[in-house]
Amino acid sequence: MADLAEAVATLPGVRSASVEKGEVVAHADRGVLLELMTTLRDDPRFAFEQVMDICGVDWPERAERFDVVYNLLSVSLNQRARIIVTTNESLPVPSVCEIWPDYVYQWHREGFELPHGAELLAEGDIFRVQALRYGPAAYGIQFHAEVTHAMMCRWTTRGHARMELPGAKQRAAHFAERPVYDPAIRTWLATFLERWVEGGTVGASAAATP
Repeated sequence: MADLAEAVATLPGVRSASVEKGEVVAHADRGVLLELMTTLRDDPRFAFEQVMDICGVDWPERAERFDVVYNLLSVSLNQRARIIVTTNESLPVPSVCEIWPDYVYQWHREGFELPHGAELLAEGDIFRVQALRYGPAAYGIQFHAEVTHAMMCRWTTRGHARMELPGAKQRAAHFAERPVYDPAIRTWLATFLERWVEGGTVGASAAATP
């Protein structure tokens, strides 16, 4: 972790980088944010494929009273970093959506990592960990096999504003894909639940998405 902090500290625009509570925390100049984030995504030393979340902190006593905090995750290298820039009420901060356009999601904004000791059963392109098993009977599933037509109608109606997010799949596409994949998903879910309730072990072939 210290090596990662030292490497981040050498990047242009980074004022400081240290390890705090097991994560790299770096303070950077707002003016180089896009260049810095691009390097953190593309440089194989860092390989931060995902922005897990963006949040803010208000320090009223400071001239630039707001911290803008970017929490980054590298799934491939199993490392995290927190990048912080400052601003005030009038200074704009560049958007990082152009750097991570595929990681702005409609219904949830992050996946989960593979816990230590767990077995990866299925993986995807955007959310890598799609299904996992921990021990003989505990499973984690990222995809939503339980979604019904009524649930889709409700989500795409009440959550219509999310259709305007960068990279968001449109309502028509959701419904067009449902009849393509729904029969296979229903078959998978019935088989999975039957084997799980009976106490059997579900391997990669049964846990993989159809």
